[in-house]
Amino acid sequence: MKNGTISINKTLDFQAKSKEEPFGDPKTYNSKRMITIGKGLINDLTFHKKYQNQNKLALNEIYHHDLNPCTAEMTVILC
Repeated sequence: MKNGTISINKTLDFQAKSKEEPFGDPKTYNSKRMITIGKGLINDLTFHKKYQNQNKLALNEIYHHDLNPCTAEMTVILC
């Protein structure tokens, strides 16, 4: 995300057989793409990641929503 792009290379599988594997491959080869984003969106996503992590720490074991759109490497995952 530092270079202002988002790599679209996964989709969220609402019918996933396990909670450990909620993401799958895109439907078609052409679904994989790079999208240019602006500084405003980068800032918003960075803020959201911090907010999600604060919730995770505050709620500890009862926090179950782990579909954070940003991974540790700040790679954006869009569904």
